[in-house]
Amino acid sequence: NKSEHHMPSFPVHTVDTLGAGDIFHGAFTLGIAEHMDIPTAMRFSAMALRSVPLPGSNRALAKASQK
Repeated sequence: NKSEHHMPSFPVHTVDTLGAGDIFHGAFTLGIAEHMDIPTAMRFSAMALRSVPLPGSNRALAKASQK
């Protein structure tokens, strides 16, 4: 089943993009593993990127409990 999904990005003031792709892909994988549909997993992944405005990749990561 091939389908295309588009989701506009959230506006964010970017400070440090180090690890942003890893954060997005990890959150997306978690969303799929938790049985989210693809659009919901994409929104979840985009919200996980709210750590991009903070300096320092690991210190700034949002925890799953903060979703």
